[in-house]
Amino acid sequence: QYPRQCISIKVLVLQNDGSLAATVLNAAMLALLDASIPLRHYLAAVQLVTVPDLQHTDNSHILLDPTLAEEHMAAVKFFAAFVADATLDKPAWGKVVAEEIRGEVGLEEYHTILQEAQTLAQALSRTFHDAVASKFR
Repeated sequence: QYPRQCISIKVLVLQNDGSLAATVLNAAMLALLDASIPLRHYLAAVQLVTVPDLQHTDNSHILLDPTLAEEHMAAVKFFAAFVADATLDKPAWGKVVAEEIRGEVGLEEYHTILQEAQTLAQALSRTFHDAVASKFR
């Protein structure tokens, strides 16, 4: 509809209590949706960490939306942004468009983390859809 359109978004972070990258991307997406900017797709970003289990040293726990303190003690930090559509059945749904992993992670653990991230992104996608739909009711 608007060829060669470029939208610049600037975010001023006043306080960081963790999950900053995901929070900033989700806030930008909600601002675009709230402004009724036409988008082909939108994104849902999530951040997860794994922290060691203090009772069983061989195990770790996955924490969704970690605080800054939890990020500091994390063995693995994981950020991902997914294509998110309200219908959840479009071919592009769930495609990873950005990903960052800090720390050592095995293939099996990576798939577990990615699956948790996709589940959280689906929930965020529904929340985005509900927020926009309520605006037009």
